[in-house]
Amino acid sequence: MLLTQRITSVSMDLQEKRATLTFDASSKKKTCVMLLPLISYILNFTTLLGGPLCSYSRFVSSVKRISLNPPPNPLGVVFFKLMQVLLLELVRYCLVHFLKHNTHDLSDSTILYGILWVWGLAVVLRIQYYSHWRISECFNNAAGFGFWENSPGDTPDWSRLSDGDIWTTEASSRMSEFARRWNATTASWLRRLVYIRCKVFPLFMTFSFSAWWHGWHLGHCVGMLTWAATVKADYHIHKHLCPKLSSAWKKMLH
Repeated sequence: MLLTQRITSVSMDLQEKRATLTFDASSKKKTCVMLLPLISYILNFTTLLGGPLCSYSRFVSSVKRISLNPPPNPLGVVFFKLMQVLLLELVRYCLVHFLKHNTHDLSDSTILYGILWVWGLAVVLRIQYYSHWRISECFNNAAGFGFWENSPGDTPDWSRLSDGDIWTTEASSRMSEFARRWNATTASWLRRLVYIRCKVFPLFMTFSFSAWWHGWHLGHCVGMLTWAATVKADYHIHKHLCPKLSSAWKKMLH
């Protein structure tokens, strides 16, 4: 899956002329040298371990910048993010322990209790994703990727290569916003690959492609199509509701 992302990302970069690859047929050595960045990008182990997706042009520019102007030592930010991973795993462990010791009451419990139990299980799975993304982000930061140079004297920003942050994603007030922030680099890739190029039912086609890409299973299909329906409903609700709301309510919804 991740390898497919990188190959299609390169092809779109070439198609949109964001990147160029020129080969000199008269010199095999020059051709091999020019292929090295492409091979390094596709087989980059830090992103193949679990993402996030970085465009080919950004990858090449980051490597060039590292050699010319090395970023600051990433150990501090890597340590901080690993502490976040430990905290997330601790919360997940406590939730799993609580859910395991309350499963026997589900058959005799109310519908509300069952809904809350399923919601708790969904939270456990979401935390697992956030933890995985943070670990992947740590690998990339340790390799020097994801750094953005701010103004002199500002704290270095290492968050330019990330799939999602639990604080910003979970604070999303709209389902469409949540869909863009959840697994952000993959969402951006799907938008670029499918949504923008589809002329008919782009939202439905994007979520359908995502279901096929993740594995054509019943659970994936139902989940993705339900997600697409809620995003579509979110667009319609805000389109008709927002003009009738006061400025204070509009700020809360956005």
